[in-house]
Amino acid sequence: MNSFLLYLNFPLLLLGAWFVYRTVCLFLELKKAFPFRLLVYFSCFLLLCMVIYIGDWANLPPTLLFFLFCLWISSRESCPKKIYTGLLLSCVYFSFSALKDNYLYSYPPFGKYLFALVFYLLLRRQPPPRNFRLSPALWKLLFLLTLTPVGILLSVVLLDTSAYTPYQVYLLDFVLLLLSLFSFSGLLWTSSILARQQELEAEHAVFQASRTYYESLEQQHLSLRRLKHDMANHLQTLLHLPDQEKDPYIKNLLQTPVLLQTVKYCQDNTVNIILSSKAAAFSQHQIPFHVQVRIPQTLPFESPDLCTILCNALDNALEACLKLPEEQRQVTLHATYSKEIFSLEVTNPLPCQLSSLDTGKPDKDSRGLGLNTSKPDKDNLGLNLNTSKSDKDNHGLGLRNIRAAAEKNSGGMEITAKDGIFSLFVYLCHAHR
Repeated sequence: MNSFLLYLNFPLLLLGAWFVYRTVCLFLELKKAFPFRLLVYFSCFLLLCMVIYIGDWANLPPTLLFFLFCLWISSRESCPKKIYTGLLLSCVYFSFSALKDNYLYSYPPFGKYLFALVFYLLLRRQPPPRNFRLSPALWKLLFLLTLTPVGILLSVVLLDTSAYTPYQVYLLDFVLLLLSLFSFSGLLWTSSILARQQELEAEHAVFQASRTYYESLEQQHLSLRRLKHDMANHLQTLLHLPDQEKDPYIKNLLQTPVLLQTVKYCQDNTVNIILSSKAAAFSQHQIPFHVQVRIPQTLPFESPDLCTILCNALDNALEACLKLPEEQRQVTLHATYSKEIFSLEVTNPLPCQLSSLDTGKPDKDSRGLGLNTSKPDKDNLGLNLNTSKSDKDNHGLGLRNIRAAAEKNSGGMEITAKDGIFSLFVYLCHAHR
């Protein structure tokens, strides 16, 4: 019987490592190359089979560092997400291993593999949104909340002393390990809830824009009906007008808002919705909005991502124009979709104090403003151009959200500021998603 369990242990260990690997995939998007995925699977195998004894420094620290390193080089996610997810997942299994190896060693040896299966099934019932991202403030908060259970786990496993009797030590360590296990599981669940909340907020923004869009469609339809009703009268008037008065009358007729207003820019409904609502905002502030869109079909990207990119880009352009004299205000948008690549460029004049910046050179001053994108580092997203928004602490997240949405769709973002013109270029790739 013991021989049978011994032979069964290795395939169960491989199966348990597979469930740990699948749990990692619930939270992180891994690179598609097979060596990277194999490396992550091997780190999961090592994480699950590692024996964690209280007071033993030989196993936990190197295994933790190796697991984090494997996720770091094998995942396509942001740095905070890789570190936070790797730290929480590894500590969950370390906590259970410490309980199993020190207190439940007399139970069947496949207890760890059963835990890996149950833990995966529980998380799979309410998985986080695919490729979810949180704001930097939320990542900082989650890291702060994680410090306590991580400190408890490391203190129990690495810093255990004999200040108490052996029975009291074992009892105290058991309770602390159990508390840390539940804390790590709760923090993973918290990150999933926060991610779903942000996804709901993005969907709500799309819904609000959709309502505005359909209200504009209804208003335009009503105006067209009125114009059609009056068209016979206009034609009769033109027949009786002198030749010198016909041209001014026709020009004045062509300036009718219903003939100038556009609510359908392309075949993608989400793009139409957002551009129509933002065009109304630009018109309200007397800002010329020039749009050139060549999108012959519905875009194969999620509506919240398109909403994040377009809304943040145009909102930033609107705020920048409001700081300029009326004669200098204008915003230009170019968007195309060809060969499964969607590209977007939004340009607007810069305020005079920023008009001389040239981001083609990676100089120190421009990097301090977050306008140099020659390197994809965090400095590029520290943009705060003397914002007029009341919520100054949260300003600057727009560019971060644009970059996050672009990277989620295998794309990127570039920013330039030259000769008094600010340009934001974003591209999304569908073929490599």
